Amino acid sequence: MSDIQPESTNPSESPSDPLHDARANPPKRLGFIVFALVFLVAVFGVRWWFTTSQALREVFIEASSPLCTETEVVDLEVAGTPVGAPEVVSGMRCEVVVNIVNPGQSNLHLNKVVARGIGPDSGLPIQAVEVDGLAPTLDGEDATYSVDQDLAAGDLLQINIAYEFRDSGCIDGDTFSTSAWPSAQVSMARHTKTVSADRGFALRSTEESAC
Repeated sequence: MSDIQPESTNPSESPSDPLHDARANPPKRLGFIVFALVFLVAVFGVRWWFTTSQALREVFIEASSPLCTETEVVDLEVAGTPVGAPEVVSGMRCEVVVNIVNPGQSNLHLNKVVARGIGPDSGLPIQAVEVDGLAPTLDGEDATYSVDQDLAAGDLLQINIAYEFRDSGCIDGDTFSTSAWPSAQVSMARHTKTVSADRGFALRSTEESAC
């Protein structure tokens, strides 16, 4: 009688397929690699957010006292800060020199500068006018200057805001004032922030401009 044994036909006893085993049990290190990549992306995102936020926080605005013709400028206090207030009379014209400063180490973009209260619908007897070829958009109560320029690291950008007397409008009371004037919108890598000057804006009424 032969000693040869027949081959088993039981599927559970068939030789293992290496390819089948690899697909059924992916290496554990693949999961570790995926986790590491997700972790690195998260770290990079947090670092990018922190760097961008820090760069935008460092930007500040310096605004001069108004330089006026055909009128006098008196000193007032707005939110605890001395502010030059022109007496609003016919024929007056004033300019404010505004510096938007980027003291940080990242390049930014200056989108626009907004001067509250000197638009056509403010009700005040003044209105923003063009100066040095920069014409404001007069929409509502504000004047908006679409600057749209890059602001390099360690650099500043200067614009002049000018306004003149107009016949319509008046000042209710002896003075008009507003704080944090003007403001600017700056951006970096889709992150946008509005910054405002510490100095305010003020006007002093006269017989010509009082309500």
